[in-house]
Amino acid sequence: MVLYAAAEAQAGHAKHVVVTASGDRFTVADDGRGHSFDKVVDETPYLSYIYEHFKFPFDGAPAGQVQLQGIGMSLVNRLCRELRVTVRRANSQLELVFQAGALVSKRQTASTMTGSGTEVSGTADRADGATQAEGDTLRTWLHSLAAGLPGVRISYNGQLLGPDQATD
Repeated sequence: MVLYAAAEAQAGHAKHVVVTASGDRFTVADDGRGHSFDKVVDETPYLSYIYEHFKFPFDGAPAGQVQLQGIGMSLVNRLCRELRVTVRRANSQLELVFQAGALVSKRQTASTMTGSGTEVSGTADRADGATQAEGDTLRTWLHSLAAGLPGVRISYNGQLLGPDQATD
């Protein structure tokens, strides 16, 4: 999920990526373009390609292209007890909620918020949660990623990371 946000940053669309992780809960958010609500790929809604790619080929749609980001995000979806995707665009917000990999609710509302972006949060389907060592490894990796994305702010658990920030 962080790499998806980093791709938005590399394309010049996101300027801030926020990652939080504690135990089995996580959130990755960016201020990029936000997923497309209405885009269709091979007669299938784009968001199905991204978060439900393991249903490929989709009901009634002809076999078509496989998208690697769809495989990755669908894998994340399947590895979560719950996954919540919130997309902000212009004057509208879309929220998708998945449980055990299956879409259980979809709600699009008008929004007075300005700006766009995507936030993905969830609860991983693992009983023991992340260890401190895993959190430290994630922080170190995010710090390295920040060094390779000049002009993009990356925050982890409330701390801004970057070339000027210590990794200890």
